Amino acid sequence: MLQKKSDKINDFIKQAASIHVLNTVYFLGLVVVALFSYPIISSNQSNILFPTVAGYVLLLTFLFKVAIQNIPYLLKQIEDHKAELVVTTLNVVATYLLLSPFVGENSTQNDFFVFLQSFVPTLMFILITPISWKNANSYLGFYGFLQWAVIIGVIAWSGLIIISLFESNAWFSLASNTIVLVSPFFLSMIRKKQMERLRVSIYEEIYQDPLTEIPNRKCFYEHYDEVREINKKSSENFDGYVVFFVDIDYFKLFNDSYGHKKGDECLKEVAQYLKSLAQSLGLSCFRYGGEEFILAGLKTNKEWEELQNNEVIANWTNGDMSLPIKHERSPLGVVTLSAGASFVVPSVIYENNAGAVTKLADQYLYKSKKSGRSKLTIAGTYSILEPQA
Repeated sequence: MLQKKSDKINDFIKQAASIHVLNTVYFLGLVVVALFSYPIISSNQSNILFPTVAGYVLLLTFLFKVAIQNIPYLLKQIEDHKAELVVTTLNVVATYLLLSPFVGENSTQNDFFVFLQSFVPTLMFILITPISWKNANSYLGFYGFLQWAVIIGVIAWSGLIIISLFESNAWFSLASNTIVLVSPFFLSMIRKKQMERLRVSIYEEIYQDPLTEIPNRKCFYEHYDEVREINKKSSENFDGYVVFFVDIDYFKLFNDSYGHKKGDECLKEVAQYLKSLAQSLGLSCFRYGGEEFILAGLKTNKEWEELQNNEVIANWTNGDMSLPIKHERSPLGVVTLSAGASFVVPSVIYENNAGAVTKLADQYLYKSKKSGRSKLTIAGTYSILEPQA
């Protein structure tokens, strides 16, 4: 729970910082454009009003940013994301005022501003995107009005410029805008695929046993925690949790006879066999540690009965679970598996962790070992855990 809260805090910090940096960089860019353009505009007195007002808006933006960072009263009264919404609005207004003298048939034409105007739709798109991020769009009253006024205004203005570019056959400008507007979707697709590759890689690093390439004990514990969460939902259709605790018979003697390399190969073969068996039974397979494995999953009473009648399971309970792997120091001459199995009801799942539920199946594995090995001993349906023998 603490980790989840920490993640939310980090997400909020990243989001708030991203909006702040974007607004600041854009503001500084507007100041540069204003300083660059003013000498050009001042030569035509009829167009000087809007850029002059833009200069005052930029000054107001600067004073607002300084005040919001340094005046304690404002810090308490205006939340960060709301302050950034105000800055975004001022940036949009300043952009419009700076470029307005160069829009329209009677405007002063200058290659730099015609070029700059062609990028307005993408500039506006980039600028207003953060104010529509989740956790920053739950405004009411003034800030809600301001947010939607900016979004709708920018969309309308950008749309008019795109129409103007289309009517002027400015295909290169249209193409550049299209690329920028489409690129977030393209980047999102690449990011999604990259995240999936990283997720798989990290999952394998944390939850997969490197030798046998099946899920490890940590993964089993995570699996059981998920089962406990499912168990809290009464609508789920299951009656209990099946656990098979499996052990390779005489495995130490196998290692002593054939060496650890052969021992590792044996573990791999057993793991793949049990994985295949688990899949056929509708269970999941895990390497618990050493030569021990677990097969586990949720089942209804009917499914549990059908599972026990499975040919492989029936033979196993009758003392026949051998693999075609030579083992000279085993009384049976081949590698065999012993196991204990239990089926515990939801109340046991709720009251016990993975270790306690596994211990029950382990008790019946011990009984299988005592009765001759290569055997599966199945417990009854348990509403409480038995004390260990």
